Amino acid sequence: MGRWSVVDRDERWRDVHLSLRTLHDVYVQDGHAYLAYWDAGTWILDVSDPADPAYVADIRERSVEDLLRLDGLRAARESSEPPGNDHYVAPDPAGNLLAVGKESRNSNFGKEGTTPGPDDPGGPSGVALYDISDPADPVHRATIDPPPTADPNVNGVWTTAHNFELAAGRLYSSWYRGGVKVHDVSDPANPVELRHFRRSATTSFWTAQAAVPGETVVATSHENPADPDDSGTVYAFPDAPLETPTPTATSTTAPASPASSPSEAGSPPTTTAPPSTSGPTERPGTTQGPPTPTATTGGDTAANGPGFGPLAVLAGLGLGAWRLVGDGESDDGHGEAE
Repeated sequence: MGRWSVVDRDERWRDVHLSLRTLHDVYVQDGHAYLAYWDAGTWILDVSDPADPAYVADIRERSVEDLLRLDGLRAARESSEPPGNDHYVAPDPAGNLLAVGKESRNSNFGKEGTTPGPDDPGGPSGVALYDISDPADPVHRATIDPPPTADPNVNGVWTTAHNFELAAGRLYSSWYRGGVKVHDVSDPANPVELRHFRRSATTSFWTAQAAVPGETVVATSHENPADPDDSGTVYAFPDAPLETPTPTATSTTAPASPASSPSEAGSPPTTTAPPSTSGPTERPGTTQGPPTPTATTGGDTAANGPGFGPLAVLAGLGLGAWRLVGDGESDDGHGEAE
């Protein structure tokens, strides 16, 4: 019926290395399509007429001129490292808030060394929140930073953002070996962490969703890093009740370097200052507050297989699904369930 690409907006994109302008994901809701275009940013289209998609806005941290300067090894390296790396994007049900997840790590293509330095900003990225009440003028409100990692490299311990869901004023997010988080984003400028489950040694989460907001969160771990022969696993654990009072947000400072140990996963989260972008209006908000501990206890049983929907998981809880409810102790000896 119709077709659209960034090249339709500006022919110069055709000469940008393909690894930097990969269309990784698309989310469609109420006549708008939200496109995660990797280093080319996030684009909003009006698709109310599918035969004639129309440009609405774009959210970018890098200009087409900057990306045109990158080729070969530099393009390969930059496609893995921030800024950019728009991997997954989704609006809230009302269409007023947009979350942009960025997947990145430290890359050493064509470089010496194994850790990020002052001129090498590699490492995990977070989830940026934008007010899109006016879709033509996205306004950056806050960025939820990723959990810390002792090894931010390509073959290290990934804690970058992956897939997520916005529901009931909350962000349900997955962070590979950084675990699963729930944030109250009813005030997008001041997101507050309500839940964090992390077991870096044995889980690597690809998505998190609210099965029943305020009651149950479902997440999938696509692998067990400690056992390559282990299959993926579905996890279900309790959400913070919707009536839970939201803690007052306080200012915090983002860490200057990766944490020295995954045991620091329980430290207070931070948000970064708004990025310098070429598309949306920038109106910074304050940073998020410290997490509210909410650990409870529960039993463990086993179930395997990625890809189950929330209803299937809930139906299976009584038949052996592994219900992890945050017992305060991780399987690598660190207290990482909050």
